[in-house]
Amino acid sequence: MLIKCVVILWVILLAPLYSVAYDFHDAVAGFDPQGHGFNLLRQYVGLLKKSSAHLEYDQDTLDFLAFGARNFKKFHFNKLYTSPFLTENLAGFHSISLRGRHRQGTYRISTASAKAPDPLDTLGSLDLELGLKKNICQPGPSFSFFAKMTSLRKQYSLDGVLAILEGLQKVSDPPNFKTLRAPPCNFFSSLKQADERILIHAFNQAFPHLAIYLDQYLVLQSLLQLKKTPVVHTHYDLKFSFNVKALKRKFPAIEKLLQQSADLFCLQLQFKNSADHTIIQLSIDSQNKFIRVIFNTRNGELLPYDSEGTLFHDEAILLTGLQSYDFKLVLHLNINVHGLHINSGVFIVRSDYKRTPDISALSFKLDHIGVAKVTGRVFNLMPAWALNIFIPGDMDMLINNFCLGMYTGGQGTALKIDWDKRIPTRVIMNMDAVAELLDNFLIRFSVGLFENRFTITAQTRKEMHAFQDQLMEFFLHDLVE
Repeated sequence: MLIKCVVILWVILLAPLYSVAYDFHDAVAGFDPQGHGFNLLRQYVGLLKKSSAHLEYDQDTLDFLAFGARNFKKFHFNKLYTSPFLTENLAGFHSISLRGRHRQGTYRISTASAKAPDPLDTLGSLDLELGLKKNICQPGPSFSFFAKMTSLRKQYSLDGVLAILEGLQKVSDPPNFKTLRAPPCNFFSSLKQADERILIHAFNQAFPHLAIYLDQYLVLQSLLQLKKTPVVHTHYDLKFSFNVKALKRKFPAIEKLLQQSADLFCLQLQFKNSADHTIIQLSIDSQNKFIRVIFNTRNGELLPYDSEGTLFHDEAILLTGLQSYDFKLVLHLNINVHGLHINSGVFIVRSDYKRTPDISALSFKLDHIGVAKVTGRVFNLMPAWALNIFIPGDMDMLINNFCLGMYTGGQGTALKIDWDKRIPTRVIMNMDAVAELLDNFLIRFSVGLFENRFTITAQTRKEMHAFQDQLMEFFLHDLVE
């Protein structure tokens, strides 16, 4: 009788803890409030794959994109401004309008005319307008740039993305780890810690095809730790690099691009709250060839931390519970191009998030620019007299003037994206971007040096497309309930 009572108590009180785990499937299902996340995500990824595979351009668009890419990446703003592709509007901007539509099994991008309206009728349909306006000012001419986009997203909004991210955090919560039960696998064998293996096994169980594909091309150096102090929480330290040998066999142009980028740059981006505590830190280091993401989570919430690693539980962030949140992006970049070292100083982008039943919105505005420092010499690319005249003194000044123009000129540099959810099955995404761009020779020169080291060829783009296509194909195989 006593044994029977103990068994009943175990079933009632303890068995649920060991039998009902919140897993990756639950996280994906949360993409939709009604639990239909798999169907919605499968539909969306399938449409992305189809659009990518059957993408077409009209000839005017092809000509403009080729001309625009060639001149924009070299900062030849005046050539863009005076080109026949742009027409002047009443506000003094020279602009062009493009539209993307699904038509007869293809996704077609074409130049648009106000005289021929074409409503947004299918998922992914978009209208895009780009424009430049020339300003005569000191220390040189500047250009005001704007981009406006409107796109039909159906049921897809930022809310669903935040729900998935929150769900992924819940999977790795320490209490949930006790309930994860998945067959062992050999993927990502470089990870040896027991907690890391548990999560890898669970990921493989939920996404077996995706796990196979990622294991071929990624080398995970670390993933997470379950910590007990000061309170039980999960410390993520996701650090990975690319399997160069595997890439060389299947995607040699991508592998060559990675080799070209070695020692080229080191970027650090921190998401910080209003108390200046770090929420997430991202590092991309081409010298040591790794990408790293660090954050802490507990009960599905992000835990901000300071430079000493102290956690601030009273500032915890539940992504799906946010209605208004101010934060900032702190960016620092070091570039090494043929011996020319550019230290960007610190860029700060003020940001905020707003959510109501009718709209979700993200906005970003460049708020602070540090002083750029340029040192070194450009080996074998310029005569000595030119190096002595221009570098590093004038390069310092002109880069700083360019950045200052982005910060202080006109409307500065800003981006706003909102999702209009008033009709839940017809979510409209709107994007507005503005920037002030200063035109000068040495900016074009330094960008040209960067391009000399980091050139994306037609073959590289083709292989990137193939890599992306295969990734989506494997993901689609796994998006079954």
